[in-house]
Amino acid sequence: MTQAATQYTGSTGSATIVAAQQKNQQKVAAATIAAYQRAVPGAAVGYRAYADAGLLQFAGVIAVRAQYAGLTSGPVPDPAHQGLAVAQQQVKIFGDVQCSVSQSRPTPTGTPVDPALDLTTMCQRTGPGLTVQVYGTGFKGAAGQQQLVMLTNAGWASVTG
Repeated sequence: MTQAATQYTGSTGSATIVAAQQKNQQKVAAATIAAYQRAVPGAAVGYRAYADAGLLQFAGVIAVRAQYAGLTSGPVPDPAHQGLAVAQQQVKIFGDVQCSVSQSRPTPTGTPVDPALDLTTMCQRTGPGLTVQVYGTGFKGAAGQQQLVMLTNAGWASVTG
């Protein structure tokens, strides 16, 4: 059992878990803000982490007072050459929001693409003087994708509104 797992099994139960999570999130926030400030010197940066009530979905929202380039997913493969219906990693656009979407299982050419296999891991909205990025865990299928898009737009609205 790891030290962290041992820490969580103590007699104080959930209070220990909450305290450990709060301490960890403080470290994550400081490291995230520092990394973005190194990437964009002089830009104001904000970070917040959120989870749903069941702790099945997590989202880290990062706001940077700078315009970023649009999303890319590295080399863009030819899915047909690989015998696939769609690339396993792609950028999808939803209005002003771009999202990095992965297929959790390859879809062979000639097979219908199942949107339930989409895992949306990050969305970004950028414009003059502002970028909002939302990194998500547990955002599956079309419904999860739309949730992450809505969170990105909500983050944008909270900074610009």
